[in-house]
Amino acid sequence: MLHQLVVRMIDAKHDTFNPLSPMQKPKTLIIDDEKEICSLLEEYFEEEGFTVSCSHDGLEGIEKVKSFDPSIILLDMRMLGMNGNEALKRSKN
Repeated sequence: MLHQLVVRMIDAKHDTFNPLSPMQKPKTLIIDDEKEICSLLEEYFEEEGFTVSCSHDGLEGIEKVKSFDPSIILLDMRMLGMNGNEALKRSKN
């Protein structure tokens, strides 16, 4: 559900927000087990000029945090399997 998403602006390695230069497109990672929500958010953020990647479960999201290096993470806290809190904790390691 959209109201269950938590927006967390982080540098995935240091837990701090690093502003982007004007030439960089912000990278947004959407982690949500509801594919319709991911598609809706992906379309919106791409139209706003973001580079977007989606994951549909916590484990996949953790791997994408490492490989995609997002500026912004939209994380569903109530996913099946690994919930958002656990995914967030593991992504920091």
